Amino acid sequence: MKRALKFVHTLGAVGVTGALAAGLVLLAAPLPADSPLALATLRSGLDKLFTWILLPSLLLVLISGLLSIAVHAPFREARWVWVKALLGLSLFEGILGGIQGPARRAAEYADALVDGTAQAGIVETLLPNERILLSAMLVIAVVNIVLAIWRPRLRRRRFNRDAGSAAR
Repeated sequence: MKRALKFVHTLGAVGVTGALAAGLVLLAAPLPADSPLALATLRSGLDKLFTWILLPSLLLVLISGLLSIAVHAPFREARWVWVKALLGLSLFEGILGGIQGPARRAAEYADALVDGTAQAGIVETLLPNERILLSAMLVIAVVNIVLAIWRPRLRRRRFNRDAGSAAR
């Protein structure tokens, strides 16, 4: 069970980091300013990327991570696991509220722009910090991977009153 959960967790982490990196790459591509169709295609692609790769991968990571904590007793006592769990929950909130929802709305507005029922320029104003948010979520995902590999002890240092320094 432990190996299966680890495999699923790793697979999900690959999907999350890959989807976030792919989103950044897609946003780096220059678009013609006068092409609503190109904008709609990009926004639709980002929406599909986030819906079909990012969210399922994120759910795999969260569910398998929490199940691993429940199944493997030493994980419940390791502080790095709880730091990783908190970072995973913040990643979930950031992706769901800051990336997925706005990406879906931007795709709908871009489609409306192609249909002629929306104003030009509104899509860009919806997501002014999209690259920054994607980058921040990617950093959190990479920190989670580093914690899983490094597994620091994160112990509290005990203060030695007599010597006036931290003792190990």
